[in-house]
Amino acid sequence: MKPLRRAWNRLTGSLAGRRREAELADELQSHIDMLTDENLRRGMSPTEARRVALITFGAVESAKDSYRDQRGFPALDSLQQDIRYALRGMRRNPAFTAIAVACLALGIGANTAIFSLFNAVMLRSMPVSHPEQLVFFGHSQAAGDISAVRRLTSGFGGSSLPYATFETIRDHARNLAGVFVYAPIGAESNGLTVDLGGRPFAADGEMVSGSYFGVLGLTPIAGRSIVESDLSPGAPGTVVISHKLWLREFAGQGSAVGRSIRVNSAPYTIIGVAPAGYAGLSGTAADLWLPLLPSAVVRPWGSRSKDIAAYFSDRRWWWCIVGGRRKPGATGAQVQGEADYLYRQSITAGVSNIPARLPALIVSGVSPAFQSVRRRLSTPLGILVVTAALMLLMACVNVASLLVARANARQREIGVRLAIGASRARVIRQLLTESVVLSACGGGLGLLLAYWGAPALLSLIAGSRQATQLDAGPDRVVLAFAAAISLATGVLFGLAPAIRAARHDLAPQLKDAGRSATQRGGWGRALVGLQIALSVVLLFGAGLFVRTLRNLDGQDLGFDRDNLLLFDVDPERSGYAGQRGIALHNQLGEQIAKLPGVRSVTYVQEALLSGTHNSTPTTTDGPPLPAGQPNEDYYNRVGPGFFDTMGMRVLLGRGIEPRDTDGAHPAAVVNESWARAHFPNENPVGHYLRAGGESFDMRFAYEIVGVAADAKYNRMREAPPRTVYLAYGEKWGRTRRMCFVVRSADVAPAALMDLVTEAIHGVDSGLPVYNVRTQRQQVDEAMGTERMLARVSIFFGGLALLLVAIGVYGTLSYAVTRRTGEIGIRMALGARRRTVVWMILRESLVVAGLGLAAGLPAALALSRFAENALFGIDAHDGVTIVATVLVLSAIAAASGFLPANRAAQIDPIRALRHE
Repeated sequence: MKPLRRAWNRLTGSLAGRRREAELADELQSHIDMLTDENLRRGMSPTEARRVALITFGAVESAKDSYRDQRGFPALDSLQQDIRYALRGMRRNPAFTAIAVACLALGIGANTAIFSLFNAVMLRSMPVSHPEQLVFFGHSQAAGDISAVRRLTSGFGGSSLPYATFETIRDHARNLAGVFVYAPIGAESNGLTVDLGGRPFAADGEMVSGSYFGVLGLTPIAGRSIVESDLSPGAPGTVVISHKLWLREFAGQGSAVGRSIRVNSAPYTIIGVAPAGYAGLSGTAADLWLPLLPSAVVRPWGSRSKDIAAYFSDRRWWWCIVGGRRKPGATGAQVQGEADYLYRQSITAGVSNIPARLPALIVSGVSPAFQSVRRRLSTPLGILVVTAALMLLMACVNVASLLVARANARQREIGVRLAIGASRARVIRQLLTESVVLSACGGGLGLLLAYWGAPALLSLIAGSRQATQLDAGPDRVVLAFAAAISLATGVLFGLAPAIRAARHDLAPQLKDAGRSATQRGGWGRALVGLQIALSVVLLFGAGLFVRTLRNLDGQDLGFDRDNLLLFDVDPERSGYAGQRGIALHNQLGEQIAKLPGVRSVTYVQEALLSGTHNSTPTTTDGPPLPAGQPNEDYYNRVGPGFFDTMGMRVLLGRGIEPRDTDGAHPAAVVNESWARAHFPNENPVGHYLRAGGESFDMRFAYEIVGVAADAKYNRMREAPPRTVYLAYGEKWGRTRRMCFVVRSADVAPAALMDLVTEAIHGVDSGLPVYNVRTQRQQVDEAMGTERMLARVSIFFGGLALLLVAIGVYGTLSYAVTRRTGEIGIRMALGARRRTVVWMILRESLVVAGLGLAAGLPAALALSRFAENALFGIDAHDGVTIVATVLVLSAIAAASGFLPANRAAQIDPIRALRHE
């Protein structure tokens, strides 16, 4: 214990500060006073007594240093001195400090924000108890014959399994402490209609097993969670609400538990409130959790199937997302082997012709929704990481060039310190401490920027729906990263200038001139050239992403995106069914069409460029498709006036009209691509098609009444697919969520929303309207990633230009100051002003040329990693290369002209006096 106590005493002694110093000074002074009194008693004069006392006691400062060495840690005391000196130096040079800290804050802040994003998407675990113990099951779609064991599927592709697989694993797994199953309630956002005392609104939710909350280790903050008894036949409807919904609709009152609400027109009772921050596992923030059992009004994945019991009994319907928790000591290999056997047993039960190769079971530690987000964001995150790293390196180079200039100006100071006995290592440590203090200040400010910027950046690249599931706020990992990068940055930009400043000979540093006027600051020019090379990479990337966004936004979509208002309505969730619900869509359309400012109105099952689509094989009464051509076509159900409202051209025949919705004349319009594939040599108008892939049957056929021009359907990057537009009406026989499309006449589309909502509630006050947006906003959202990359790259590119301008200006300004005497002599001997301007300006152009020569190959090499993010241009786009060269050359010339022009204004007489 003595060594620990001794170390603690030394540490407290080092941190004691002024109080201990004052006590030490008083103690030493008391000894000197006692010696002085003794000398006075011996008959000495006061002055002589004081002098002899000081001689007898010895050097006071040496005694203080000896005491400090015994009291604390000398290294820590020395570090404190260095830090105090660094802070005083920063205070004496506010302009230098402000520029350096601002550069570092931007570089460190950008890297910290992007690391926060990376941490939220790739590293941070789910907000549940011991997430490292969770496993999620799925299947491989790349190999195996799945048609013999699977008929229908829903969900995140390979993540869905039959309900029978969940039951088998739940009942027989020995390496799992618990198993749960869940499924989103809607295939899209806002899959529920919730009515709170006559206030309807749209919400999201999950259907879960009774083990869901228990296996995840989630304890409700009020009430209880869903348990197995809530899934019993005849059990009353129960629901757990999210913490966010609890605060928004119930003001966080405990009386919310026990309240009755209506969900999709069915009664439910609130039994609990989920923990704060938990939003489910389905990719969109869940507002409600309901028991996973057969229900006529609430169904998984937004299904409208009449035979809901088949979801749970049919082994060939794969729709469940199954997860579990490993027992303590159980390895991943043990869970994989056991679950694989049970999975094969569950999917092959009752199958007579079992294929030799079945889809393999996949076990993952991350939920399927998070896996999907990670796959989608991996490319933009990688681009952002590279961009931010280059930006930080540029900031370091810029500050290093400032430190080089500052160190040159401090040559006399450094020479004096070396001359009176300071070691070169001590000087280097002092200069490094100054750079680390600068970096720490920049890191602190950068952390504030990251705290504000990371959530905004996450929302920008992930979209508002996924962003609500991810937490980009700073945690211990982010704080540790910010501290590490601040320290590394301080050492990176401070080491070379510190070593360079401390290695010069003493004699030149003690002279007034310091260095010869013929020395031109090669270090500064080299650092500026490196800045320009790095900025070439950033500017070239910005140019590629800006041109990509421009190409995407400027392409012909096949419809008019302007003056269109979109919103969703789902009558079935409010109690409408069958023909009554279908008639409601037409009634709503008629009421909206009467509003002032409305030119036309229609509805469509999937809004164009919403990122969702329907596809199915189609058969016709014509010749079959050529061998080898895939028979998978996109389809969309649309209402009357769809083509006129959307501004889509009908090339042959006509569009969908009101008479096509009565069921007696089921009609369809196909696009050019579909017509070329199915009827390459004839007019398809008048022929019939069937959507569904089975053999052609006239009883279920649609008559082709028109051919429309190709238009984008699902994504901006995809070519217009083969598409069939089916008339939505009695032929379909089922009520659907439909997206209404309203074209405005002389007013902004968003300005119509209040009138539209009033008209809808005039028909049915309990009908919620949700997903309100304009078609242009829908298009912008479809280009969200490209827009984000363009905006971020423009920001970083502009910042790179600013740093280049500062670097060129600062380096040449320093060169002009150092060469004042030389310039004066040149002008005294007859040099013209334009000659002096060109002499200085030429240096900036030479540095820019060297930087461009070094940066262009690097930019071209790195651009290949961004090829998948480009559209309509090559990774080695010539226009972008030329633009990059011209912009950087112009910035270098403009930044160099200012000090060059100042040099040309030098008075030769004053310059010679200066020398």
